[in-house]
Amino acid sequence: DRFGLFSCSTIRTIDTILRVYPAESRLRGLAQPVRTVGVLGAHLSSGRGEGCEYADVRAWQPGDRLRMVNWRVSARRGRPWVTERHPEQAAEAVILLDDTAAIGPADDSTLRRAVQAAMSLAEGHVAVQDRVGLIALGAPLRWLRPRAGTRQLYAIVDTLLDCRLARVSGMPRAGFPALGGLRPGTTIVALTVLADGVIVEALADLARHGHQVIAVEPPGSASDTGSAAGRSTVAEVLARRLWDAERDQRRSRLRAAGVRTLDWDGVTPLALLL
Repeated sequence: DRFGLFSCSTIRTIDTILRVYPAESRLRGLAQPVRTVGVLGAHLSSGRGEGCEYADVRAWQPGDRLRMVNWRVSARRGRPWVTERHPEQAAEAVILLDDTAAIGPADDSTLRRAVQAAMSLAEGHVAVQDRVGLIALGAPLRWLRPRAGTRQLYAIVDTLLDCRLARVSGMPRAGFPALGGLRPGTTIVALTVLADGVIVEALADLARHGHQVIAVEPPGSASDTGSAAGRSTVAEVLARRLWDAERDQRRSRLRAAGVRTLDWDGVTPLALLL
């Protein structure tokens, strides 16, 4: 009450859904895209244009602006020379979440860490004006086309919060027909434990279509790994060896197709790996 002598509490039933969004955890580093779009952003383009990063000098041509003239080089060579620079542009990125397989207990599984990493990636790319998309492989297949802005970030976070272990993939055996409209050079970061060979073939096919594909294996639970190593039967040890051999074979298949594979231990910052 107003004098601080008495307090009263009441329990009420609320018939609405309360969504609690995670705190922002923007990455300080992102994967450098191989190709950018013609929109102002934070990535250095390989092309030449208006920007801050020095690229090269060349002889003056009709149509060049006066502010591009490099007066020191021009005075040294006796004719006008101009400075070319790399413009800062936005990129197009797609986060691929494999929610059809997970390792570890439910409260600390590879899927949970993959969702957290996907949220950080989405926040980091949106913060630098990139166009970000999301594809979740669980049935049904969820596909958000790359867009920019805060509204797209909330749409991605809403989709990630609804992700559960599906056990069944919504991806057709033919691959990703929904990704056919992406621009060549799109950065695709796949968070997967490489449990299915179909996903490996799909990622390899995306790399063959000219996209920059990075496969990140989310870390498993350290406690689960330690307990398994402490009390494992012969059958469990053999099964783990077979599982490791299959994943090594799939990693080799991805590397041969031009896909970069990153084994994330959960301790090293993901930005440092990228």
